[in-house]
Amino acid sequence: MCAPSLRPSAPRSNRSVPALALILCLLVSGCWKSTPGFFDLSRAVQPLTAGTYTETDLSQPKPAAGKKPETRPVFLVRDGEGYRAQWGVNGEMMKVFLVPLDAEAPSTLIYEAQDVSCAEPDCAGQSPPVYVGLLRLLKDGSIERIEPEQADPDLVIAKAAGASCDDQAICSFNEVQSLKRALKKLAAEPANFLYTPQ
Repeated sequence: MCAPSLRPSAPRSNRSVPALALILCLLVSGCWKSTPGFFDLSRAVQPLTAGTYTETDLSQPKPAAGKKPETRPVFLVRDGEGYRAQWGVNGEMMKVFLVPLDAEAPSTLIYEAQDVSCAEPDCAGQSPPVYVGLLRLLKDGSIERIEPEQADPDLVIAKAAGASCDDQAICSFNEVQSLKRALKKLAAEPANFLYTPQ
């Protein structure tokens, strides 16, 4: 499947929504990439409540009657202007920042996420890429994550917005307005993951 730093400034949302982190294109499936700080992180918001959440993969077939869907825990803590999200006790750790997609739709947020679980010398001094996607805050306190898929229509959306995509369907954006246009189209798609507070 398929994160940066900031400055003080614009007022932040104080609404505490029990919801989860997210994040992203961790294993290489279709992903959209940018560079750290691609968005104006002075607009970063922190509407998610720190805690433990349950992640459900919505793309998996529904379990047979009487069986529960496969899930995994996600641990979320505030970190500076953003969050750190960890999948499982010893799983991937992501640094995450959230910015509004559109002032008229405050419940839909862009996430920038960067893997910070890699330790030297494994990373060899390289800066992990930043992945982007969307979170949708639901009225019941849960969160949906919409991440780009490695197939159409998401590839078509990315290419039409000017992204360059490799043979693994990882698409890189070099201009923030083109990425925002693509994300607005992505917002109309169903969620890939659901997060509910434990």
